[in-house]
Amino acid sequence: MIRVLAVLNGADLETSQLLAWADQADAVYAADGGANRLLASGRSPVVVGDLDSVDPSLLGRASEVVRIHDQDRTDCDKLLDHIQAAGHSAAVVTGLEGDRLDHTLAALQSMVGRPLTLGLRLRRMAGRIIRPGEEVHPSCRAGSALSLIPLTACSGVEMRGVRWPLQAAELTPGRSLSISNESLDRPSVLVAEGTAACLWTVDPEEACFP
Repeated sequence: MIRVLAVLNGADLETSQLLAWADQADAVYAADGGANRLLASGRSPVVVGDLDSVDPSLLGRASEVVRIHDQDRTDCDKLLDHIQAAGHSAAVVTGLEGDRLDHTLAALQSMVGRPLTLGLRLRRMAGRIIRPGEEVHPSCRAGSALSLIPLTACSGVEMRGVRWPLQAAELTPGRSLSISNESLDRPSVLVAEGTAACLWTVDPEEACFP
């Protein structure tokens, strides 16, 4: 499978780490200003968006520029739409963290209802968006913190291989979730109905792609 990295414009990730993960990918797509550090460092991502926050002096270094004027869709919407249209079935999304919580929350909502298999990579956490009926096996070590955040109402939730297992549970945004569980041995998470973000702690130096 082609390893696709999708880069948003969150600025908290160290540039050296971003570049290391970009170098592990077969294809890199960046949403608007998420391309600035990549382009300035000699990388050539596909740049997608309305281009209001990318440095225009750097755009000539991009492998492709896809300008999309649509104020009803976020940069993350445009980026994931284009990745899907390019024929990819999976991507790892990074650049979620920064000083704009609204952007972070909106990006997570952009991932709901998509056919793409979406991984997440943060500074100290990795994760997966779990779609309805999907079972995920987090690649985390024993003792890692493991959280499940419902993005929609979720039912039939099961967590195994953790200190506090769940069975046929219901999780609802704003009411019930599973935070800071502990991985024991080969954890698995199943969401029968609904969409959730599963996140676990990792060493920042771990590879971006499983």
